[in-house]
Amino acid sequence: MGGYISKSRCNFKHKHPLTRSPSFKDSSSRVPSRIPSRSPSAPNLPTIIEPYSLPAQNSVDALQIAHYMFRAIWGSNYSAPVADVLKKEGSCVLDIRCGPGTWTLEMSDEFPGSYFTGIDAAIMYPTEIKPRNVKFTYCANWLENLDFPDDYFDYVYVNFLCFGLTKNDWENKLLPEIIRVLKPGGYIEISPCDLKWYNEGPIAKQWLKTVHKELKARNIEPAISSQIVEILEQTGSFSQVYSDERDHPVGSWGGEIGKTTLGCLKYYFDGLKRVLENSITCDNGKTFEFMRNDLIDEIEEQNMYSKCIRYWAMKI
Repeated sequence: MGGYISKSRCNFKHKHPLTRSPSFKDSSSRVPSRIPSRSPSAPNLPTIIEPYSLPAQNSVDALQIAHYMFRAIWGSNYSAPVADVLKKEGSCVLDIRCGPGTWTLEMSDEFPGSYFTGIDAAIMYPTEIKPRNVKFTYCANWLENLDFPDDYFDYVYVNFLCFGLTKNDWENKLLPEIIRVLKPGGYIEISPCDLKWYNEGPIAKQWLKTVHKELKARNIEPAISSQIVEILEQTGSFSQVYSDERDHPVGSWGGEIGKTTLGCLKYYFDGLKRVLENSITCDNGKTFEFMRNDLIDEIEEQNMYSKCIRYWAMKI
């Protein structure tokens, strides 16, 4: 973990009342200007379930865009009531599958007295220049072995684990390790990304049906959010599980957030070509590209949206 974080600094227990925030409905929110201006090239994904298989720079771009987009939707980097703890000297935070470390770096700037550790099996994070209170660590087996002492962290953050984990992975691998390294009184926060759309048209429904089929063939649940509460509660390690959600517009009707989301989807669809080309029904001899363009046109017409959900709970 690094010598600058001592275990004695990480034994603060926190209890704080929680309140639900109203659902986000303002589709005019602007994506911060720090989003990279250039769009990533179309990824060439070898599988449907591993977004980290994009070429390295494209992965960094895509994950940074997603970070700023979700921050704009939520208006914050977190929902768990951890601010009071993180303002104190020596609190410890773990960011699992940190990617380029954007969330970790922003949080370290907001809470300079706390220590932040980001782990990932892909080295996208800064390796040389970083704040004094940030440490990034390569962790090939992050799913089953978090190499930290028991009861170590005040806050564990899990984001962007979209389609790479089965329900068994959550229940029997990742969560037991998180529970082990999280202090009593510490918080876990999970923000899963479901592949689920609302107000979608017939073409989008067919695409979703096909993608869901491919995911389930790999024992991946395309919409894990509906099971997160049950998964957390059945561990017996957490107090009440809280949640909040925001609407996430897709397409020009949603302003910059919606247009950015649609742009990301275009590249994602292109990356799935090898997986979906034989599964998507191509009427009248239409090519995959033609069908993809039909989908994009339909999304623009439908005022489609998805939902962002955050879950958090305190370890007892």
